[in-house]
Amino acid sequence: MQLSIFPEHSCSSSSSSSSSSNSSSSSGSSSSGSSSSSRSSSKRRKKQTNAEAEGAAIAAAAAIAAAAAAAAAAAIAAAAAAATQSPEAHHYHHQQQQQQQQKKHHQQQQHKNACKRQQQQQQQQQQQQQQQQLHRAATAATAKSAAAATAAPSVAAAAAAARAAAAPPPSPTAAETVATTAAATAPPQSTAATTAATTAAAAAAAAAAAAG
Repeated sequence: MQLSIFPEHSCSSSSSSSSSSNSSSSSGSSSSGSSSSSRSSSKRRKKQTNAEAEGAAIAAAAAIAAAAAAAAAAAIAAAAAAATQSPEAHHYHHQQQQQQQQKKHHQQQQHKNACKRQQQQQQQQQQQQQQQQLHRAATAATAKSAAAATAAPSVAAAAAAARAAAAPPPSPTAAETVATTAAATAPPQSTAATTAATTAAAAAAAAAAAAG
């Protein structure tokens, strides 16, 4: 009888205790999960921070190297500028310029001389050609003149002969008549004189025929 006086209370206590136990177990699991998640997030943040720091360090090192290279280049340029501005470098540069100018002038002079020689050769060739042409023309003219001079007497003689043949016989002159009469009337001893007179008369007749 005493066991069944508060049956509901007994059940209720048992269930309450079971519920309480479950509740504490659940809360323990929840807090354990929260702690694990927090640690994981912290690790991720730490890794990210480390990576960013490494990247920044690399960038800084690259910037430093670039600055050093630029400084070295500037120093080299400054040294080169200082070297070119030194008296020795200026003298050397001046000598180089003079040598280049002399070389250029020599080349120009050679070119002018070559052009001049070529012009002289052309002029000489033209003069030689002109002289040869003049010589040939003079030779041809001399040959024509010689041929004309050689043929002139023959032509003149032929013309005279043709005129003499075509002209009527001339009438005897008084001298020829006297000579002929004298020759006819002369004694036989004067044969030589007669021959001379006849020859002279014939020569005079021929001269008159050639002149007429």
